[in-house]
Amino acid sequence: MGARFRYEYDLNGPWEQEVRLERRHQAEPGKSYPICLDGDGTCPPEDCGGVNGFLTRREAWTAPEVRHDFAVLADFVDQLALKRSTGASINAEGTGDVREALERLEVCQGWQGKPFSRRDVNAQLSNAEYLNLMHQQW
Repeated sequence: MGARFRYEYDLNGPWEQEVRLERRHQAEPGKSYPICLDGDGTCPPEDCGGVNGFLTRREAWTAPEVRHDFAVLADFVDQLALKRSTGASINAEGTGDVREALERLEVCQGWQGKPFSRRDVNAQLSNAEYLNLMHQQW
């Protein structure tokens, strides 16, 4: 146990993963193989610019523009709460700003990659959807 190997995935950008054998399990009769026992992290979207591009996009969540977009949404929620409690009107001009902020945040969300799901991976493995596992994206 403890054997390691490197796997290089290089379609549109070099990605290198280290795979480590932690322990061996006995095959159970009637069970489909291969199976995924564990995993962690996110799978980067395709064509995101390699490792550096993925990390840069992930860090976009901390950019001042993103904080401003969240502030726009928070102000809108405040307006909704005020309308509900007092009957005040909502600034109609601000709804365009809210829509634009939501669109920008949706783009940033797509840059974050797809969260790892052992259940989803095993469902695809059991359905022989191996090629889909190479392209885990939103």
